[in-house]
Amino acid sequence: FGDTVRNLREVAPTYHNMVPAGWMMFAGELESDPDLARNFFSRVRLLQYGGANLGQEICDRIQAVAVRTAGERISFSSGYGATETGPTAANVHWPNTRMGMMGLPLPGTTVKLAPMAGKLEFRVKGPQVTPGYLGQPELSAASFDEEGFYRLGDAARLVDPDDIRKGLAFDGRLSENFKLASGTFVNVGELRIAVIGAVGDAVTDAIVCGEGEAGVGLLFYPRPGHAHEAVEAAVRTAIAAHNARGGGGAGRVARALVLPDGPDANAGEITDKGYIAQPVARALRAAFIGRMFASAPDSGVMIFETA
Repeated sequence: FGDTVRNLREVAPTYHNMVPAGWMMFAGELESDPDLARNFFSRVRLLQYGGANLGQEICDRIQAVAVRTAGERISFSSGYGATETGPTAANVHWPNTRMGMMGLPLPGTTVKLAPMAGKLEFRVKGPQVTPGYLGQPELSAASFDEEGFYRLGDAARLVDPDDIRKGLAFDGRLSENFKLASGTFVNVGELRIAVIGAVGDAVTDAIVCGEGEAGVGLLFYPRPGHAHEAVEAAVRTAIAAHNARGGGGAGRVARALVLPDGPDANAGEITDKGYIAQPVARALRAAFIGRMFASAPDSGVMIFETA
């Protein structure tokens, strides 16, 4: 990241693309370094993120610097796809400052939204989609539905059901979501982005937990160089504000705990795109989850009023 910032002080790009983890760190750099901001926004016409979802609060912070520095907001694009889809199946091709967008299908690409686990699974067919996995016929067969659409395992929703031209929005990984003891589904992606954005620079990411529990819990990865007490204070303040904004029980946070270290990429806890593999992370951090949901939790566990 230091090399990236150093390069952007010297080179003014016309287009810049990073994974959300990069944009989260870069927002703070832009806010604290006016010279960097002036150089960066002097020529750039398009910003883009990929690999995971980016919180609206991070985008808004970057746009505030853009307006202050260049006098206008810069379109923030995104797309959607996988290696198996070539990789792009849909993208945002219009001026945009709304995060969580998947866009619309590329020309020649067909998308199906299929009911699955209470959501709509995004499935795609097109000339860029792989015919299957080499030497793995069973896996290949399981990856396509009866009409030949590739199943990505992610959910999507129409931004405006009355106007499809406004595009599709990401609605979470079907494999990440879980149910509370009440039977309420937890939208992991949506909750994770909202809370991380509220906490800000003190953390790098979070694991959303609580399957079979009475409420939702979050394990936070602290940002290196931040004192543990300061991270806890930021988390406590942000979650209290998040819960106060209202929403259903699955959208509120009941418990939280700051982890002692960051994600372990070698163990598969974080992908090369900077996204937390939630099921893997939950398995690796099972002891911390047990500690967080203990009937008599220790002083490091933060407990919040959710009713």
